[in-house]
Amino acid sequence: MITIIVKTKYATIEDRDRMLAAIKTVAPFTRGEPGVVVYQSGIDFDDPLVTNSIEIYADEEALMFHNRSPHFAKLIASVSDIKSEVSLQAFEGDQKPYDLGPAIAAGPMHNPAGEGAFSYQLQ
Repeated sequence: MITIIVKTKYATIEDRDRMLAAIKTVAPFTRGEPGVVVYQSGIDFDDPLVTNSIEIYADEEALMFHNRSPHFAKLIASVSDIKSEVSLQAFEGDQKPYDLGPAIAAGPMHNPAGEGAFSYQLQ
């Protein structure tokens, strides 16, 4: 199992709500993908500009399938102008850290120039 915890800080409530609406649109497709165990997002209890998401995939194949899916690419393209800071943590099995670098490089969040709305930190 690969568990990914995503914490995103938005500049405005409007940006946050726009992202959550976009996620809500693609969530049924993502939850229907092979190997997706959990795909859930919500607003942080302490900071209304922050969302927390948890994604659990059965294995790396399921994660890569998701990252290459047309609906995920469409989601990223539709919100690419939203300014946010994203922190990603990933674990394989119970506690072993998982390197998301290859998965990001293979999907629509890959941005070798470091330009654009997505600013993320792998932890």
